[in-house]
Formats: sequence, structure tokens, C-alpha cells
Amino acid sequence: IFFVREPLRKIITATEGVAGGSFAKIDIKRGDEIGQVVQAFNSMVDSLKEKTKEVTTLINALRDSEQRYRILFESAVEGILVTEIKTKKFKYANPALCEILGYTEKEFEQMTLFDIYPKDKLESALSQLETMAKGGKILTSDVAYCRKDGTIIYADIKGTKILVDQTECILIHF
Repeated sequence: IFFVREPLRKIITATEGVAGGSFAKIDIKRGDEIGQVVQAFNSMVDSLKEKTKEVTTLINALRDSEQRYRILFESAVEGILVTEIKTKKFKYANPALCEILGYTEKEFEQMTLFDIYPKDKLESALSQLETMAKGGKILTSDVAYCRKDGTIIYADIKGTKILVDQTECILIHF
């Protein structure tokens, strides 16, 4: 019974360790079924260590990539606006656009396309949105926008359709 109970206890302890993130191998050399279980366990530990390294490398690469793109988005001198096609809600606005139109990023998150266009220019804006929603790209000059303080400004815009978080959106550069 000792020849079975003690190795099983070590296997159970090592398995609990793996569940807790410790990838320690078991040092039992036997030629029977217990030895086969230990070999399979140690092989699994090696595989888990390798997969953990791969996942850690991917997570670090993703973090670095996200940081690079965040810096590009937040440091851009032109305004960038991401708008959901279906709801016309703003998904993202960079700091440059916040400065151009006078709204905070939080305010943009509560707004829609209808909030930044003068009422008499809304039909034209919706037409441009439809063009982009169908996959077209636009480059338009002197588009009227309402700033938070009520003044009207004119900007050249470039826009295209993109997919963000599995949602169809329009990316507009001011």
C-alpha cells in the first residue's frame, strides 16, 4: 500500500500545485502504471510551461502594440472620431478632436452624429455616412461642425469604414 499511496500523494500534491500555477515536476522513477502517470504528468508540466511562455510573450506583444497605437491616437494633431454606423453614437474621440470641438472624451461617449452637425447640414452628413458605410472613402472640404460653445467651424474630413470590437464603424479624420 505504501508503494501506491505515497506516489499518489505526490501526484495529487503536484496536481494541486499546477492548479495554483506551480509547474513542478514529480521525481518518481518507476516502470509500472504509476511511472507512466508520472511521465504523462511531467510531459504535461513541460507543455504547460511552454504554453505559458508563449501566452506571456503574446500578452506582452499585445500590450506593446496597444500602447503604440494608443500613443498614435492620443498624440495625433488631427482630430480622430470613431462613430458606430448603426446607432450613430461616437465610440472614440481623440484629444485633438476634443480640443477642436470643445467637448471632453466622456461627453463624446454620450453623443451622436446628430450632436455635432448644424441642423441644416445633417442630411449631407448622413449621406456621407451612408457612402462610407457602403465601403466608400470620402474626402470632403469645408464641412460645418457645431462646437460645444455653439460656434460653427469648418473642417476638411477624410473617412472610411472600419470594424471595431466586431461593430461596423466610421473612422473620420478632421
